[in-house]
Amino acid sequence: MNKNCIGSKFDDFLEEEGLLQESDTVAIKRVIAYALEQKMISEKIELLGKHLYDNIPSELTLKSIPTASELEYVGSEDFDRVMLETILPQAVEEDIDFYDLLEMDYQWLCRCLRILNYGPYYTTNTIYCSDCGKTSYGEYQVNLHTIDCKPLPEGFVNEITITKDEFIDFDGDITLKLPTIRQILNAIMVQSLFRW
Repeated sequence: MNKNCIGSKFDDFLEEEGLLQESDTVAIKRVIAYALEQKMISEKIELLGKHLYDNIPSELTLKSIPTASELEYVGSEDFDRVMLETILPQAVEEDIDFYDLLEMDYQWLCRCLRILNYGPYYTTNTIYCSDCGKTSYGEYQVNLHTIDCKPLPEGFVNEITITKDEFIDFDGDITLKLPTIRQILNAIMVQSLFRW
């Protein structure tokens, strides 16, 4: 083909029309979106209270989520609501009511999602010692994989009763259960209503 028959470059045309910067931006966004899709990682997560649920599977498939989605909850006034209603439904393949999760499994999912998206290393600037009551300030890195989290033992019943015979100054039985995240958030809300 003769070079004289070839017109100007397409980029020159876009620049003349004032569209070059806009089309470059769109192209870059598409490349980044494609790269994120290819990078998506998923992992099966076994719930710690797996045998205590009737309506939630014992394993959930957790997918990494793009940083843009995470920005929705960074600095959110209601972190837990955004996690339960926006972030976790994007990150978990199974369709469940996240408010029905035991509070410990909600925290477990948040931890696993953090590891999946950013890796196991977490940096904190404060460490509190419960033995001596001192707080240390600095930069401390924790490997979240080294913190042992084990599922509840098979046969664990989510109802523990302390009978009145075990109390000195109380005449009644008390039944304890592991709370769901819904129960925790409702208790926090009720507590905040009675603060004066």
